[in-house]
Amino acid sequence: MSVQLRHYFRLLSSTTMKSCRSNKLLANNFIIDFNGFYRNMSTVAEVVRPTDPNLPVEIMDVEEYRRMNGIECFGNSVADPIKTFDTYRWHPNLYRRIKEIGYQTTTPIQAQSLPIVFDKRDIVGIASSGSGKTLSFVLPALMRCMTSKQDLWPRCLILTPSRELTHQIEKVIKSFRFVRSICLYGGVSYEVQEMLLNKANPHIVISTPSRLETIFQKGITKLDNVDYVVVDEADLMLKSGQQSSFAHIMNNLPKKRQTLMFSATWPPSVQKLAEQYLDNYIRVNVSQTQSLSSLTVNKNIEQIVKVVKESEKEDKLLEVMNELVPSVTGFIKTIIFVRSKRTANRLVKFLKKESFPARAFHSSKHQEERDYIIREFRKGVIPILVATDVASRGLDFINVKFVINYDFPSQMEDYIHRIGRTGRYKETGKALTFFTAKNIYHKSNLIELLKETKQTIDKNLIDLTEESEDNIIKDDNNNNNDKDSGYESSGEGNDLDNDEDESSSSEWTSDDESTNKTKKL
Repeated sequence: MSVQLRHYFRLLSSTTMKSCRSNKLLANNFIIDFNGFYRNMSTVAEVVRPTDPNLPVEIMDVEEYRRMNGIECFGNSVADPIKTFDTYRWHPNLYRRIKEIGYQTTTPIQAQSLPIVFDKRDIVGIASSGSGKTLSFVLPALMRCMTSKQDLWPRCLILTPSRELTHQIEKVIKSFRFVRSICLYGGVSYEVQEMLLNKANPHIVISTPSRLETIFQKGITKLDNVDYVVVDEADLMLKSGQQSSFAHIMNNLPKKRQTLMFSATWPPSVQKLAEQYLDNYIRVNVSQTQSLSSLTVNKNIEQIVKVVKESEKEDKLLEVMNELVPSVTGFIKTIIFVRSKRTANRLVKFLKKESFPARAFHSSKHQEERDYIIREFRKGVIPILVATDVASRGLDFINVKFVINYDFPSQMEDYIHRIGRTGRYKETGKALTFFTAKNIYHKSNLIELLKETKQTIDKNLIDLTEESEDNIIKDDNNNNNDKDSGYESSGEGNDLDNDEDESSSSEWTSDDESTNKTKKL
């Protein structure tokens, strides 16, 4: 034990600690602040006073903890991580609820981001799906609302790219019971949402940018009191065409605010966004791969890549489904990702003929049906989901054991998000990807990713060339030079799914594309 720590243990046992009038002690490079976090000036070790006085004092080697948990920090004056939720002095009601729910040990992204957020710093948090990013911004939002002496609301704004993600975040917020929140998204009339806003007077607003922009322009709500802004899945927000709405909202928010961004990816477009809207921010990366600096991969997922021909996909899918999906109790939870709504509907019809209880999930589904499918999939009533990338972000499914990439996505970021639907909360999962010569543009990045996550690489993938696919049409200009190598199976490239904020249908459409009838559930 170092001389510094021995000196500190003597200090802990000293009676002067109990009688310290300033609630602070200084020993060498150590500062103890009994009103909140312990401040570590040397970054050698951390000693914290738990919220619960019956708990022992916690000592942490900060650099070792970061190294063991794959945490990298970029920025100045970065606060030390915390191991448990007992480290911070929460509002008594909130702390009681944290214990009731059963939150004890922080995940790496929570451990490092919470102290930074409570230091009132802007932050960009990059971590894999299922790593606990949501709690990293929800808890500080709750603290801000519960300790505020003002009665002007809303104070907190959370921007998300999809309707499903707004509901998921609201579910987490409502589990704590102490604040009022509301979700805003397309597919619901403005009159209804205006009534809810006026009636609820929410502390926290969770919204898609496009819907909030329209509500703001109509004068339904004001954002003058917002001083805490969260941008979740910013890269998907840009890809879904909501950049102008996002910019309009950010430019009309108060300049004096704290802004947070959380995502599983960190592409150049989002880096530019952070530089524009965040002030002197700290970036936190958790378990980032070395070669693909924008991607963060969950290493608990077994990744299998099979090289196939386009014409073989359905047969190969059926082989895999028969081998891996049935279980003693029925079927394991499985998500099959495709690139188009038409392919999703076609595969559902194909799987049902083979006695697999599958259901399609994409943006053409009415919001009520999407909510129903999500609810039943979580329960296990619907065990197999055939989905577009609408389901690759934000949706928090538990016990999804198997993910299949029937169509390879157009970007590696989407590949990470897709496989991130399994292996959540430190569980293990399996992801199978069909890779064809049409996807050759992503070959080198995919191989690097597989190597760095210590996956077994199929020799056929290493040897794959554009000429490997017999059915490539050489004179097709769109395919010859198209860098979007996520070739759409069955030639359905014009039917790619893009989750617009507005609902595209007022009826529930059948998964069977051979009929246009609507059905009731």
